[in-house]
Amino acid sequence: LPRVADPAAAQRRRELARALIAAAPGRVPAPFATVPDGASPFVLPLADPRPGELIPALARRGVQAVRLWALPHPLLPARAFPQAARRRATTVVVPLHQHLRPADVERIAAALEATA
Repeated sequence: LPRVADPAAAQRRRELARALIAAAPGRVPAPFATVPDGASPFVLPLADPRPGELIPALARRGVQAVRLWALPHPLLPARAFPQAARRRATTVVVPLHQHLRPADVERIAAALEATA
């Protein structure tokens, strides 16, 4: 429990998010491109028109990216929300865990730069 409830975790996640946003200019959609004080992001969303190509490209560079929101909730009338559908279709996330080591952050940043 102390690892999970670490008060420094949110600050570390903000630092990681800011560093990776800088490594991926123009690829992090609003409102996630800025990290407000007090936030504790658990992933960094990236906008990419070809997520099916980006995920394996990042994996080849040692970064596990996923599509968290690819499918709408079954009760959601998805056609009524076309902007959300576009966001789901183009969003890939990379990790922002507070225990990422500096070498991990450098690898993720390099992978983001290489796949731009």
